[in-house]
Amino acid sequence: PAALESNLLESMKNKQAKAKAIHWERILVVDDEADVLKTIQVNLKAHGFDILTATSGEECLAMAATQKPDVIILYIIMPGINGLEVARQLRANPTTKNVPVIFLTARAQEADEIEAQKVGGVAFIKKPFSTQHLYDTVISVLKLQRGIKNQV
Repeated sequence: PAALESNLLESMKNKQAKAKAIHWERILVVDDEADVLKTIQVNLKAHGFDILTATSGEECLAMAATQKPDVIILYIIMPGINGLEVARQLRANPTTKNVPVIFLTARAQEADEIEAQKVGGVAFIKKPFSTQHLYDTVISVLKLQRGIKNQV
């Protein structure tokens, strides 16, 4: 029984290591709600992503320029610089202009989604969201981004 338990633990560790090795991408998650940040961080880390967090638009802009994330998950409604303005500034900066932005919103208004597309958003997720939907969206965006990079 002890050997079997040891083998099971080793097998689980190997599976976890393989799962973490699948993704190496860095994701910057920006939201002023600590619970949302923690939920996204825990769930995407479990899939092996390197997760950075920011709680304001200003912090996002600074981190995006220095940390070079592969994707930014950005909440639209924040105090100070809102997510739409952050996206405009990201697009204007040569260092961050090609980083895909996935927008989060608590409002289900079509005007927000249209505006998000205008400022370069590649996906739009409405709160509350399932963590599976979030993961699927991130994977889709990364696959699209890889395809674009491979064409250049």
